[in-house]
Amino acid sequence: MQVASLPFTSNVPLGAKSKLATAQVTIHAPDGKVLSQNSEALSVYADRIARKVRFTADNDVLAERLVALGHTQSSLADVTHDLDATTVEAIHAGRHVLQIVDKAAGRPRDDTPARDGPMTVQIEDAKGGFASGPYFTFPGYQLSKRHKSIWRGDWVGNFSWLRRDGVFSHLPGKPMFDLSFSRVVPTHVMSGFRPWEFQGQVHAGVVVDWVHKPAAFVIEKRLGTGKLVASTFRLMQGASDADPVATALWDGLLELSGRA
Repeated sequence: MQVASLPFTSNVPLGAKSKLATAQVTIHAPDGKVLSQNSEALSVYADRIARKVRFTADNDVLAERLVALGHTQSSLADVTHDLDATTVEAIHAGRHVLQIVDKAAGRPRDDTPARDGPMTVQIEDAKGGFASGPYFTFPGYQLSKRHKSIWRGDWVGNFSWLRRDGVFSHLPGKPMFDLSFSRVVPTHVMSGFRPWEFQGQVHAGVVVDWVHKPAAFVIEKRLGTGKLVASTFRLMQGASDADPVATALWDGLLELSGRA
């Protein structure tokens, strides 16, 4: 049995913004008879044409990654792993912040959570009350781990998607993830959103089974005159040029966070 790989072909010009190409594999018997022929869609990324962004990062590793991708440090936009009361106040005053979420499940902010008043006298707790739910404080979502949850998809189908329009139109393919996303697929989701928020403020996410339990991978939320863009994509895996999907996502997230 012989396996022959036919020439690679693309169905759009090389200069196109995004491309979907096909590769054919033909399996021949010893006598030359064709036993099988298969065509698979491949994600092919064109030469990168990204608007360079001036940024400030509170983390050296984040800063090194963005500089390696061709961006420049300044004070025009914030890129951070952390979100606290000071950052939220800056957003309210007009700051644009990109949060690359990298923390354990629970509250997405690092400051002390607000507390609701106690329903009964609590002698043993001078502060009293209970920690408020995440939906009471900006950005109003809960960070949940996918492992051992319905979002992992071990026993029920889950469908991960990314809007391939606007700032992410340079990523080839249709909305559903394909194997090219294997290095960046999030291990955490952001949950607790109202259904209407998925109409425009959620740019990537996941649903399970019959479109149940929607959760987000990329959100855009405004507060005052500023806004927050938060992502749980794993964008720090390997070298800066190791994964074109990660680079394309970085470009889209930076553009999204910089938009008015």
